[in-house]
Amino acid sequence: MTKENKLSVRLNGSLTNRCSKRKLDNLLFAINDYIGLKDQLKTQEMGAASTYE
Repeated sequence: MTKENKLSVRLNGSLTNRCSKRKLDNLLFAINDYIGLKDQLKTQEMGAASTYE
């Protein structure tokens, strides 16, 4: 049984120019990439655990 943790991110400020928008897009990409990699690792661990049972 796994426990799901909720993650909240709060960003303050405003997008005043292209640079700000690009930085926000990069941050969102990094967050989504991290979540995807974490899910892949969890899936691999579950698969490895089932082969040892």
